[in-house]
Amino acid sequence: MTVLLHKLVSDTFLHRPATGALEAHVRQIHFPAQADDLKDSASARSVTDRHERWGDHIPADDEALWDWLTALDDDHSMDLLAHCVKRSRPRARSG
Repeated sequence: MTVLLHKLVSDTFLHRPATGALEAHVRQIHFPAQADDLKDSASARSVTDRHERWGDHIPADDEALWDWLTALDDDHSMDLLAHCVKRSRPRARSG
């Protein structure tokens, strides 16, 4: 579980090239057309706010990231996993 979370967090927050034997990807998918104000909706703001809150805690150093992920309790690990997976679903573009 920690290996998968490390890969997804690296893709979602750190945008690093792939390393190691695990092949999993988070790709952001955007709607081809959307209302101009969709990015300002409550749900879009909630996702952006949650991403920023998690991002404030994600260590940039790979070794520190492993240690940080290992120290997370199960609830926080699942919340972070869900956030990373949700980021790969279609959503409003921010710009």
